This record gives sequence, structure tokens and C-alpha cells, in this order.
Amino acid sequence: MRNRLVPRMTCLAVALGLLAGCTVPRVPLGDPLVRIDPQQGYRYGTLGRTRHADDLLFIVSFSGGGVRASAMAYGIL
Repeated sequence: MRNRLVPRMTCLAVALGLLAGCTVPRVPLGDPLVRIDPQQGYRYGTLGRTRHADDLLFIVSFSGGGVRASAMAYGIL
């Protein structure tokens, strides 16, 4: 009996894990953008230039616009 129980429980755990990955959390959305100002925000052109030549600038860009993509990008950082 025990020999049959382990594979069945393993299959059940895998199936539940796959089903849990398909759920979508209900996240409240923010207000829509009314206007975009290209002189503000996180843009390369708005970076202040420093006099130190040995400074390191590290730019990271992530693709995706969903909740899962944002969570993955946050996890990577």
C-alpha cells in the first residue's frame, strides 16, 4: 500500500503546484497617466554628470508588464 501512495501523493503535489501557478492575484491598478514629461523620471538624459571618471553606471532593463513579470524582475534584483 505504501509503495502506491508515494507516487500518487507526488503527482497530486505536482498537479496542485501547476494549478497554483495559473492563479492571477487581484492587484489594484493605479490611476492612468495623463501626460508624460520626458525631462523627468528615470531616463539616461536626466542623469547628472559627475566629474569623477571612475564612476560606474549600471543600467538594468526588464521586459514585461504584468504582475508576474514585475515580481520576477524584483526577485532578480
